[in-house]
Amino acid sequence: MRKILLLAAAILISVPAFAQQQGSSPCPPGMVPGEGACFAPNDPDRFGGEPDGQAASPRAGQKPPGVGDGWIPYEYEESEDPFQQSRYGAVVDSQTSNGTVGISVNKKSAEEARKAAFRMCEGDHCKLVLEFVNSCVAVMEANEGISYASDATVSAAKKTAAIDCRASKFSGCKLLYSGCSLRAKD
Repeated sequence: MRKILLLAAAILISVPAFAQQQGSSPCPPGMVPGEGACFAPNDPDRFGGEPDGQAASPRAGQKPPGVGDGWIPYEYEESEDPFQQSRYGAVVDSQTSNGTVGISVNKKSAEEARKAAFRMCEGDHCKLVLEFVNSCVAVMEANEGISYASDATVSAAKKTAAIDCRASKFSGCKLLYSGCSLRAKD
């Protein structure tokens, strides 16, 4: 009888703890958090590209895989303040020796952010390398290329971009740009 009571007590104690853990997610049921947004469990954008780890890139006249109009799967407007709207940003790299980079922030849609970044990038070989929503970005320039990161704060994005720059064995890493695309009232 004592074993049954102990087992029942253990179950009763663990159920509320599990329920609290489940309720603490910032995402709706069935969605998983990641990179400042909520994703479907099988969404390739959750991992930054295709399921095999390859980065997705839009082709002329064709949308990349995933939900939404590009890499950012959902252009959502969920906020405690109904007047605050999501803001988007994008980084485009020319992938050439001249190192031209296009950066956009504070755009009202992911598509608008991509288009603005592509307009800033000079050359025919520009490629979308990063999108972000309601977060910050930092771009580090080095002799061999660029590194970039997005995070909740500009200081965290700078730190991650600097770590990535050094991890890539780039020399002369220096901050090229940092900024944020945060929710705003229209």
